[in-house]
Amino acid sequence: MPLTASQPKTFTPIAGKRILDWTLDAFQRNGLGSFVFVGGYLKHLVEAEYPQFTMVENPNWPDTNMLHSLACARDFMAQGFYSTYTDTLYRDDAVASLKESPYDITLVMDTLWRERYRFRSQHPESDGEKMIADGIFTAGRPFRHAYVIHQLDQMIQEGIEVHCVSVPGEYHEIDTLEDHQLASRAWW
Repeated sequence: MPLTASQPKTFTPIAGKRILDWTLDAFQRNGLGSFVFVGGYLKHLVEAEYPQFTMVENPNWPDTNMLHSLACARDFMAQGFYSTYTDTLYRDDAVASLKESPYDITLVMDTLWRERYRFRSQHPESDGEKMIADGIFTAGRPFRHAYVIHQLDQMIQEGIEVHCVSVPGEYHEIDTLEDHQLASRAWW
């Protein structure tokens, strides 16, 4: 708020372009052009502006979290998929690195995330979705409130290999007005 009072966060402009358009460009530059969008808050606006999307609704979006939203699109995952939040900025080379990974499950990991977090006074470092490439994390959250990172942690605990590609510093999460200002100054 107030940028999201009448539009979804993904419509917020950064460097003259919506966050969602930065995301689409990164995927399209890598030959990926079929998109399934899981919506909740103001989904109808995304539907109207992006008719090329296959739309899936999370009708419980006010009371659930990202993992539940992702599960709403499970019918589209059988042949493999890329998944992204729509409030983050990254460049097409991040998608290229992900696409080149030989592993079934690969994450994009900003290894310089702390460089930006030190300027984020409204979103503390403890709130960041962090991963430890060679460790185990236990969250204890119910599924409806879980983040995708919690599912990945569970998979790791069960012995499923999860790999990562590094995008040092080329990733911005937009959660607050402060984040928006920081990304607007740093992004081209």
